[in-house]
Amino acid sequence: MNKFWYVVQNLKNKDKKEYLIGLLYGRSDATEEELIQYVQEYCKEKHFRLSLLIQVAPVLMIVNQVYPFEITEESAMCLQYALQTIMENR
Repeated sequence: MNKFWYVVQNLKNKDKKEYLIGLLYGRSDATEEELIQYVQEYCKEKHFRLSLLIQVAPVLMIVNQVYPFEITEESAMCLQYALQTIMENR
């Protein structure tokens, strides 16, 4: 199993820029596209918007940004938030 972290924006409080972080365990044979699709379906059900999906190797602190495909100002902010949370909860 692979461990992924995601950051979503709560669309119910969009003007407050409320972001939530979560943890996802993916099957080792799952593709990145399948994981993105799964998280986006979850977001749609909960009225969230996917802002960031990453895979982290905590021992080496290697980060694989799965979504979005290119770094944006928002994804950079979310990455900083996610890494801080991951380090605090090891």
